[in-house]
Amino acid sequence: MTEKVFVYGTLRGRESFGKARPAIVPGAEMYYHLLTASYPAAFISKDDRDFIVGEIIEVSDSVLESLDRYEGYIENDKESSLYYRVKVTAVSDYPEECWMYVGNLAIPLIQDIRERGEKITDWTVISDDL
Repeated sequence: MTEKVFVYGTLRGRESFGKARPAIVPGAEMYYHLLTASYPAAFISKDDRDFIVGEIIEVSDSVLESLDRYEGYIENDKESSLYYRVKVTAVSDYPEECWMYVGNLAIPLIQDIRERGEKITDWTVISDDL
């Protein structure tokens, strides 16, 4: 079985995932703060004008488990997870339901990214300069 995942940060552009399709997730926002971490954090937004640019990938269950570990998501211990995995609607050629990792604001590192970071819509604008 495969799962669709919307990736927006350091997981974008990886050929190992196969063919990725460009997409956006409306109603989400992303922050980045270089001094805090070398990666962005996304959040569900209260402003429906917000959006994030990324890609939809399709992965096997075993790869999804690997992504969970990479993102610090612990299914049975969400309070300790660096990111949560949530269902969102991503829009490519058409709207489709995907998993997306969002920052856990209970974690001080994630709080710092959101509070001190710059709001961005496209990670590639930042990562190309690193």
